[in-house]
Amino acid sequence: MSDAADVRELPRFARRMLKRVRRDGRTGLLAYALIPGGSTPSPWNWRLVFVRENGRTLFAAGPGLRQGRKWVDLTPGVHRLSFVVSGSGADAEFSREFRVDPGAVLVAGCRTAFSRRPGSPKRRPDRWCLGFA
Repeated sequence: MSDAADVRELPRFARRMLKRVRRDGRTGLLAYALIPGGSTPSPWNWRLVFVRENGRTLFAAGPGLRQGRKWVDLTPGVHRLSFVVSGSGADAEFSREFRVDPGAVLVAGCRTAFSRRPGSPKRRPDRWCLGFA
C-alpha cells in the first residue's frame, strides 16, 4: 500500500474511468476488483470484495456480480474506509483513514487470490492497491 497509486499498473478499464473523472474534475473513489476463477468458481475459490464507510457499502464485487469498476463521489475531508475480502470462511479486513482534497481521486483496487485445490497452503494473499492518482 502506498499513498500514490501507479496509474500504469491499473487495468485498462480503470485507467479509462480515471481519465474521464479527472477530465470532469470530480472528487471521489474509483474502486475495482479482479477476481479470478470465472463467473462460477469452485466453492473454495469464492471471493467477495467490499469497500465500506461507516457500515455503508460503497463497492461490492464478486463472481457472478458485475465485476469491474465503480465510481463513488466523496465529499472532501477525512474518510475512514474498510476494505474486506471474504469467502470460504477466510475473511480479511482492514481499515484506513484518508484525507480527500477537492478534485482528488482515491483508487482502491483488489486482486484476489486463487488456488486450484481446497485448503491449499500455497494460496497467495489478496493484494490491494490503495492510493491517490
